[in-house]
Amino acid sequence: MAPDPRFSLRGPKIDEPVVIFELGEPVEQLEDVSPAYRTELFELALATFVAHADSKIVEAERRALREKIDAVSGLTELERKRLHANLEWYLDVPPDMSWLRSKLKDADAEHHLALRAAVVAIAHADSVIQSEEVACIEKIYKALGIDAGLVYADLHAGDVPDGPVRVKAAEAEAPGEQIPDEPKAKAGSLDAARIAAIRNDTERVSSVLGEIFSADEDVSDEAAATHALPSLMAGLDPKHAMLVEQIIQRDHWTDEEFDEIASKQGLMPSGALEVVNEWAFEKFDEALLDEYDGYDVSPDIADTLRAEMAKGD
Repeated sequence: MAPDPRFSLRGPKIDEPVVIFELGEPVEQLEDVSPAYRTELFELALATFVAHADSKIVEAERRALREKIDAVSGLTELERKRLHANLEWYLDVPPDMSWLRSKLKDADAEHHLALRAAVVAIAHADSVIQSEEVACIEKIYKALGIDAGLVYADLHAGDVPDGPVRVKAAEAEAPGEQIPDEPKAKAGSLDAARIAAIRNDTERVSSVLGEIFSADEDVSDEAAATHALPSLMAGLDPKHAMLVEQIIQRDHWTDEEFDEIASKQGLMPSGALEVVNEWAFEKFDEALLDEYDGYDVSPDIADTLRAEMAKGD
């Protein structure tokens, strides 16, 4: 079954699909997998996160993801089959940053190049790099502790170099074969002007959206501003701060309950989840909410915030 219950970022929710597939042979211990399998499973999650950025996945992206699995060395055929099944699940159930952040934080520096290459490659897969994809890659680089400015350099290069140039194998009948020049950027990569245009487009859209919603936010923020919030909540706007204040009153919230309390603050549940978890990682180095049959609240963060709020009473 996919998602893989032992190694996936999270299990499926009650209303989400799963992928059932035949292993083709009896397996006594499914938990025995190669390091290559674990690594590729996470890289697939990152790549599909970027592919979902513009809310649609085209056939070129699907093909690139499948070919990525087929090209990985060190896998058994059974592991390859399991990866293809997990890919189908990721394509139907988009990963979000709250799943990925803790894994990215734990990634060692030696793995950074491979992760960068995976997300850059999927952004180039359809030869059109969207501003939403750039924004997703920036989030990934930031979570890895990498300068987000490298996103544009990597995208412009078309790939992340990770070794020496490959030369043509020697042939007895063709002595003196010339070493080829350094490979040029792939045809699908962007030139510098296009990269700058994407950067400007991202900034422009953010500015326009800010103006559109500013009027509504001013009204609600005036009411929220009258409610004193602890200093530990610095970095959150009033709506999200009030949401956090409500979240920490319980150890667990169902999906429906979380949707309701987010909506009461005028927030989209999925966006609110990402915002509060990003803030929590910045402040406490862990997520506030963990998705597991609803949402489990971090007891350490909740205790710290409640204690801080009690001081203000």
